Amino acid sequence: MPRTYIPHPYIRKQACVSCQVLFVARAPNARYCVSCYKVQEQNKKSPYLHLSSGTVGAIGELMVSVDLMKKGYEVFRALSPSCSCDLAILKDKKLLRIEVRTGYFAHPSEKQKQRHKADVLAVIIHKTNTIVYSPDLTDEV
Repeated sequence: MPRTYIPHPYIRKQACVSCQVLFVARAPNARYCVSCYKVQEQNKKSPYLHLSSGTVGAIGELMVSVDLMKKGYEVFRALSPSCSCDLAILKDKKLLRIEVRTGYFAHPSEKQKQRHKADVLAVIIHKTNTIVYSPDLTDEV
């Protein structure tokens, strides 16, 4: 009995978002050809690849702590890794909870903001060594 060919629902030809070359997409969310995908992944890589994720998280928390202390806040760091926030800051009798995340983009999505119980989300972009606060701390205090 001859086999009938049934196309796979994910495999399709499409243009690469970056270079516009046609490629065979093998996943439902594929957007880049192989060469552009490698470039995208290389751009995302952290300078801390040789460290564990826990160590990278601790570095991020300390970077945010130093930045906040420079801005005049009193900073308190959680002792337990399962706390509802990473840092607590105090200024002018107002206490705020800070969640620290490592990211690749300057503006966190609404989904990221809603996932945390903290008042402020601090995103560290290690590639540029910048910290983005959402909402901005000048609005909070």
